[in-house]
Amino acid sequence: MIFPLPILAFAFLARSLYDHFRSLKLSALVVVTAGAAAAAAISLFLVNVNNTMVYLSHFRNNLHYTAIWSPEIYSLSRYINEHGFESKRITFADCCVGLTVRTLAPKKLRRRIRDFWPLFKELPRNPEDQNTLLRNIFPEGKTFVVTFDASKETFPETRRNFIALLAAHPELNSRLVKEFWYGGEKTYELYEVLRSPDGVVPIREQRN
Repeated sequence: MIFPLPILAFAFLARSLYDHFRSLKLSALVVVTAGAAAAAAISLFLVNVNNTMVYLSHFRNNLHYTAIWSPEIYSLSRYINEHGFESKRITFADCCVGLTVRTLAPKKLRRRIRDFWPLFKELPRNPEDQNTLLRNIFPEGKTFVVTFDASKETFPETRRNFIALLAAHPELNSRLVKEFWYGGEKTYELYEVLRSPDGVVPIREQRN
């Protein structure tokens, strides 16, 4: 981003020096010096252009990304933008996904997006506190929950706690709605969690 700046700096410097010394005998020396400096700046510019093209070629051909930087985030975002209004809430069971999805979402949908991954990281041990937490995360109706694949987690305990909560609370009926893959590797999983009215325990749907 900054490598064109030396050329501009040398151009302004050369003009300033030439205007200052053009009535003196040193003007030729100043021109030569400024010309050499400009040539050095142009060389630096060309070297950096070459390096940039090498980097771009590497990124274009490399299909393996750290999960939090995966280009598959755009497919996930498009799906949530298209289907997010079907749910009452969209949350995330791991770090470093929610902010990006929320940024790419339309304004009306952002109101439904809540990044609760810190709550999944450290669950309360008291059953009453845990039930209160669950009612906050999963209101009555449908909630979308995004997780990394088991091999891509930022904090392994967040996904583990999320899965354990689903198994321990029959009022939460869940299913795996969609998987997101990039470069032959699964990156994200999208779950649908349906919370039934109090006192009603649904028949669990078989996960895809």
